[in-house]
Amino acid sequence: IATNHPGMDFLSVFTPDIVVATLHKTPWGSSPGPSGMCFEHFRVFSLVPEAKIVFAEFCQRLFKLDGKRYPSVRQWLTAGKEVALRKPGAPPGFDVRGITVCESITRLIGRIVTRLGKQPRDNAGGDGLFQSVLGPTQFGVGVKGGATSVPTLFNLAADAARGSVAIAALDTANGYGSISRRVVLGQVAKLLPELWPWVRLMYGSPSQIFYVGDRLYDDLFAREGVHQGDPLGSLLFSLGIMDPLREIDQQVSLGVIVPQGPH
Repeated sequence: IATNHPGMDFLSVFTPDIVVATLHKTPWGSSPGPSGMCFEHFRVFSLVPEAKIVFAEFCQRLFKLDGKRYPSVRQWLTAGKEVALRKPGAPPGFDVRGITVCESITRLIGRIVTRLGKQPRDNAGGDGLFQSVLGPTQFGVGVKGGATSVPTLFNLAADAARGSVAIAALDTANGYGSISRRVVLGQVAKLLPELWPWVRLMYGSPSQIFYVGDRLYDDLFAREGVHQGDPLGSLLFSLGIMDPLREIDQQVSLGVIVPQGPH
């Protein structure tokens, strides 16, 4: 597989000190996944030196796990719990959204990997691995207010239509939940092969989703999308939309896409 960047050894980041440091930066009281395990349970390992070593090795083994060889472990790692969250300030009927909370151990591993991927690769403060792959394009993902430029672009396009009617419907679908896993996996294999085993483990097959309402529903499966609770979710989503957005940008630059007549 050809890549445009030097390789990075993600396995080397699973040291006891880094694992524990990342663990202590996780927010207290975070919602647990389907198993009920939360970050507070894992913090117990930081109290015993021998336990820190074992726990770091455990995280490393999970990161490089072969899901086909251990399907029951894969099912546990990739499962998620659907939780309804209130959206402050949203109008009635639109003030609740669902978010899939994956296992705490899965989120911890994602945080550890993300920490290395964002870290500058030289002493001069250069781009991290993830930014070097995505850049220089800003996808409005993982940045507070990063998507606010989208409505502005629509307004500019409407002004350029010179009296024509322009209608744009934004936020009509859950982008994270509908992104093609096949596309995401292909992009990771091409651009970030170091992450391929972990991403294939997480999204290479349907993920079981548990929903707790009047009763426990455990027969739901997600076949598309990335978990919004996944620390790598922003990266994977950006990879999934990278090629189409760059193609649109190129067509606009070439004048292929030009507002003509009523739209």
